[in-house]
Amino acid sequence: MEKTKVEVIVDFLRNYEDKESGEKPIVIAPPCLGEPNKLRVYAYGGEIGRIAGPHPNSKCSLLSESYFKYIKDQEEKDKLVGLINANKTEKLLMMPDYIKLATKAANIRYKGKERSVENEILKKYMKRGKRDWCVVDMEFFPSQDLDIGKGKPDLVVYDYKKKQFGVVELKYNNENVDNIVKHLHDFKDISDKSEEFNKEMKRRVSWLEKFGLIENINDKFDLKSQVWYGFLFVGGDSEKSKKIAKRLQENKDCKKAHFRYVQSVDALEKCGLSYDSMETFEQFTQNVK
Repeated sequence: MEKTKVEVIVDFLRNYEDKESGEKPIVIAPPCLGEPNKLRVYAYGGEIGRIAGPHPNSKCSLLSESYFKYIKDQEEKDKLVGLINANKTEKLLMMPDYIKLATKAANIRYKGKERSVENEILKKYMKRGKRDWCVVDMEFFPSQDLDIGKGKPDLVVYDYKKKQFGVVELKYNNENVDNIVKHLHDFKDISDKSEEFNKEMKRRVSWLEKFGLIENINDKFDLKSQVWYGFLFVGGDSEKSKKIAKRLQENKDCKKAHFRYVQSVDALEKCGLSYDSMETFEQFTQNVK
């Protein structure tokens, strides 16, 4: 059977390799609520475009102008702007010159930052493999159309054993941690509205399944299942991570949260990011003063 336009674009982007670095930085995320018919395309943590689905009024989205300033070479910047102005269709998402410059801008913008780690985790762990969990989304933006509060999980995990979704806040190198208490409140709100969240994830996951980006999930979980929540610390000092988590002790909901520290993204392959593989608050912060 001949592949659809969207399938061709998805295959091209998934297999795109930077000839200089040898990296394959692109990952495809499900559509958000704001544009429910567009697959989001990330590279190094930056959104470089959106692929319009098979809907008559749906048009692709390209790299935001806010990224242009990260291309310092004027000739390259002019080339990028010229490509976008001349090709405002999905064809641009299959042009190596555009992808090279767009991924370069994204890499410069998020190099060494949390968003680049989100990108790496989603790309590496979206496929289940032999694990009992997978990551199905990043940068989950709240919407007034979804009654789950204002929480914005960095990652959404699916646990095949529990048949439940989990929302995870990522902290990289123990940076940007002042909002950790707020995230606990937000995630509790999401968990309290589990059925609403699950309905939205069912919609998102269906897109990933349709294009072969993940194994089937939608026939495995119950919409009424409880959404669990946790905190993932990557890099930095492990003892400092535990002290940061200790800030949550005044909130009773910390006892419902789950925690994991790893030195690198690769370490998650062994440690896991499922409900049972993560630690409770008591386990994670034991012996911390």
